[in-house]
This record gives sequence, C-alpha cells and structure tokens, in this order.
Amino acid sequence: MTALPTRSSTGLTGVLSVLLLLGALGSGCVGTSKPASDTTETTTAAATPTPPAPPKRPDPADRPPPVAPKTPPKMIPGSAPAMIGRQAPSRTLPLLNGGSSSLEEHRGEVVMVTFWASWCGPCRKEIPELNEIYAELKDEGLKVIGVNVDKNPASARRWAQSNPIEFPVLLDSKAELMGEYHVAFMPTLFVIDREGVVRKLQRGYRKTYLDDTMKVVRSLL
Repeated sequence: MTALPTRSSTGLTGVLSVLLLLGALGSGCVGTSKPASDTTETTTAAATPTPPAPPKRPDPADRPPPVAPKTPPKMIPGSAPAMIGRQAPSRTLPLLNGGSSSLEEHRGEVVMVTFWASWCGPCRKEIPELNEIYAELKDEGLKVIGVNVDKNPASARRWAQSNPIEFPVLLDSKAELMGEYHVAFMPTLFVIDREGVVRKLQRGYRKTYLDDTMKVVRSLL
C-alpha cells in the first residue's frame, strides 16, 4: 500500500502567515505602533473675515424738522399790551370824594392811570409811592389818576380813610373802564402822553417796575 504524501509543517506555517497578513490589511490596522492620534481630524479652510459694512447715511426723511427761532409773542388784540400806541379810552365816572370826572379832561397832560382795589396788597404798597411822585411832578404837568374797581365803593372809601390818597380816584364799580383797558391784573398802570396815546404799561408792583416806568414819564414831561 502506497502511503499518501504528507505536507510539510513548514509549508502549512507559511500559508497561515499569508492569511494572517491579508486579514490585517483588510481591517486597516497595520503594524503594532499606535497612530499619533486615534481621532479623526477634519481640516477646514480658514474663513475670510467679512469687511465691516460702511456706515449708513442718514435718510433726509428721518431728520427732525428744523426748530424755528424764538420770536417775541405777538400782541393779542383785546389784551392790555395791545393798548400801547393806541388812543386811551375815556369814560366819565364818579369820584371817590364826590363829583365825577374823565380822563379826557386831562388831555394835554402826561397821565399815570393805575387800576387798583382795596383788597389788593401790592396796590396798597404802590399808592404811597404814587403820592410822592404826584407831589414831586404835578407842577411839571404830570397827573396821577386812580381807578378803583371794588364792586362796593364803600370798601374803597373805608380804606382811603386810613390810607390817604393824594390824587383823584375814579370809581369803576361795574368794571366798565377796566374792560376797555383789558385789565386782568392788579395793580395795572398805564402812562398816557399829552396827545392821549398809551405809551407804557406796568402790571404788578415792585419798586424796580416803578423806577422803569418813571423813565418813560420823565421823557414825556
């Protein structure tokens, strides 16, 4: 009986070595050294910086409207300041001490007309000052006239008994003359020139107000 030929152990070992090598190539792990990194790196190109957008030009439509320059308030018809430069109204009224009179009777004189009331504190301070002015300048052609607007003339008479008034006082208890001069404050003083035209208005009382008014009065005398 003829014996079958046997393979050499050396040859079998070689075949096994080849198979093992092929298996290693298929898994992608070749060699025993560890890769420098076992993580996958993805290279991304550096982004080019976007240049800043140019500043937006303001839209003319978004601009606020121009501010108009301030101008002096206009004189409102029917207000006391609007009386300046106009003919002074006149009305015949009773006098505090009896009789009657009107501003028209003093045409040709410089006249200071003050509207006042017995209940008005500043009026009470102004009257003594007007007494002194009248005493000083009456011989130069100045006339001072008070117009009392108390609804009850007795109130004005009682006050005048303890507070002497050296100039004539008209009683305007119905506020008729007061309305024609558009008086809204107490006291209110007007300066009227020799032609009967209103030249100065003073509302309220302070010594400095009266000093300023007297400059106008002296320029008209």
